[in-house]
Amino acid sequence: LHPTSIGQVWITDSVPPGLRDGQPLILSPAKRAYLDMMYTPESDIGHRWAAFIPLRQAYDWDPATAVVGARPGAILGVEALLW
Repeated sequence: LHPTSIGQVWITDSVPPGLRDGQPLILSPAKRAYLDMMYTPESDIGHRWAAFIPLRQAYDWDPATAVVGARPGAILGVEALLW
């Protein structure tokens, strides 16, 4: 990657191999920040392909510690998606 590249991460289980050198990251975690996911299986509207995302799960997390293996300070921010 170019030294000024910014990575985007959808799955937070680990840092993708191309981003292990400390590139800055933008988080778009499907199981936290996709605004159009259903809250529960009983929800009337929304999608469920990524997860059911109760409000507490959507708001009660720390982006700075969300990606396993990310260097401290690498997280630039979060993109909340709506498809």
